[in-house]
Amino acid sequence: MKSLKITINNSDIINLNCFYSNVILQRTENFYYLLLFGGDELKNRFRWKTIILREGDKINIKVVNLDIGTAPNKKESVDIHSIKTEFEDLKLELKNKGVI
Repeated sequence: MKSLKITINNSDIINLNCFYSNVILQRTENFYYLLLFGGDELKNRFRWKTIILREGDKINIKVVNLDIGTAPNKKESVDIHSIKTEFEDLKLELKNKGVI
């Protein structure tokens, strides 16, 4: 499976091996973070540890073939039926308030 191999300062950090992956570089004031998310075909969402970057860090991201990736720190299952119910309830509430 195609995966993302992430190294920082020539050290292997994480191998993202899932249906889809997001690698986000975020700057907040004077701090830089590498945020790593992903998911699978069953709509489960994964999150790996947030990496705090320091000045001079070198990030390398390669597309590679891997059978197994780094286990995520967090896995969230998505219940599509509860999301739809919540949406319908909110929609009704907004209609009753005249917002939509």
